[in-house]
Amino acid sequence: MSASNWMDKLGTYLSCMSYEQGIRTSYQGLLTSLEVVILGLVFTLYQLKLTLYLWLLPVGGIFLCIVFGVACEFRARNVDFWRNEIVKLVRGTDLHETFSSGKYNWIPMGRVGLWSEYLFGHWFERILVSAMLIVWLFLLWFLSSPIVILVLGVLATIFWITHAFKIIELKGKTMLREDPSVHP
Repeated sequence: MSASNWMDKLGTYLSCMSYEQGIRTSYQGLLTSLEVVILGLVFTLYQLKLTLYLWLLPVGGIFLCIVFGVACEFRARNVDFWRNEIVKLVRGTDLHETFSSGKYNWIPMGRVGLWSEYLFGHWFERILVSAMLIVWLFLLWFLSSPIVILVLGVLATIFWITHAFKIIELKGKTMLREDPSVHP
């Protein structure tokens, strides 16, 4: 492999990883903002004693957590895919140690390693979304929502936790699409 080809690929891979991380960060910010607005609205309406259909807001919060959580997790896995491709590309060079030393520079608990990178590398998707879902479940229970809604909320939370921590995997496959305009 020529040096220019290798450097071109590295730049492309870094751009792809940055693109995926940018979308992931945007999803995280939008979900966090929407969840805070809904939570604030729940507490405001509860203080105003407007509680007849207040349980609909936590249902919306659960829906947003699931939809945006799956999208964020998908983008996080894409970021990891491109990072792994970069590590493969720079194998055998002086850059290999830099790119393979650790995915994340700061781990809140413990040291950089397999378990902490797995859990805290996807902290938003795995920990924060799971915590938000549990908060919504408590609010559904507190607001005396219909039992069917509460059961569906519990099932959605169980689905999310089993998906986020890779206990179950959604069906899918990795596809690399080629742009026909690039290759004749």
